[in-house]
Amino acid sequence: MPPTNSHIPPEILQRFNTLQTTKDQIDRDIARLRELPGPFSVQQELTSVVREAVKAFQRDMEGGSDTDSLRNAADDQDYQLVRRAVLDNLTKHEEQLKMYVDILRSSCSQQRFSQVNDIICRLQISSREAILRSKQNADAQTRIDRELLFAPSRQPGKDEDEQSDLRQRKGMSLLALNNSVEEAILRKHSDVTEQLQRTTKLMEEEVEKSEVTTRVLGMYCIGFGHYTVIESSVLLLTDRICLAFNQLTHREHSRLPALPTPTSPALFNPPVRLSQNSSSRIGSIAFCLGSACWFFWVWYCMSLSGGRGMWVLVGPAGWCVPRGQIVSGGYWPTKSR
Repeated sequence: MPPTNSHIPPEILQRFNTLQTTKDQIDRDIARLRELPGPFSVQQELTSVVREAVKAFQRDMEGGSDTDSLRNAADDQDYQLVRRAVLDNLTKHEEQLKMYVDILRSSCSQQRFSQVNDIICRLQISSREAILRSKQNADAQTRIDRELLFAPSRQPGKDEDEQSDLRQRKGMSLLALNNSVEEAILRKHSDVTEQLQRTTKLMEEEVEKSEVTTRVLGMYCIGFGHYTVIESSVLLLTDRICLAFNQLTHREHSRLPALPTPTSPALFNPPVRLSQNSSSRIGSIAFCLGSACWFFWVWYCMSLSGGRGMWVLVGPAGWCVPRGQIVSGGYWPTKSR
């Protein structure tokens, strides 16, 4: 036999009736809130009333004395049937409370969404009005300035001093604009000039280094007719560097058409000093460098051995191998001292 309210004691049933009355009032307020076509302020007031009623119902259900007394009364009952009836009523009221909380959350979210939309609409309208007013004010001020600046004669209601001040301000603004443009152009020209000077300095240092290197190698070189190998290599390196520097400077110079073109023929028009026998010069340079490397390697190997022992020259490149080391997959015999 399922438990019914007839099995509940009268004092406990009276408390359940009080909770049921509160629940019915909350249901009516929620129905009014859903069907209310009034303004947003009225909806907020009714929502606050429903929220307070639900909080009171929640206190009675969960944290109030009624809940504790009802649960204690259900535990104190001797009959299982009465205990089950009380607990079933409590469960129903708890589920109803959860439903009220969900309804309030959804209603609050909808109200916040509508409130945010109203605020966005008002902000858009106010921003458009402000933009329109600023545009109208700017147009009116521009029209007044044009009338004061380009008027052929003094207009009634306009001060002559105001008109002269306006013309002076216009002239000063135009002068400041021209000065700023000229300063920007000069700054750009100065930057390009500094870059060219740095590049020239670097190229001069490279030429000096190449000349020093060729002088050192010239001590071990031999001459061929009127031109020596060192002179031809110096000419070749100098011509190549000047040609490369000429292309570089012209490429940087083409970025600024207004920059004045330097007239130094030694910098931008280097003399072409290449002779007709350039191929023979290149071959002589290669032979000279190979011979120098070969002699240097022989001297280095002899210095390591201290002039003692027997050394063997292997291959066309002049590799020096001491006795007793591996040469072409075999060993050279060495004598024991």
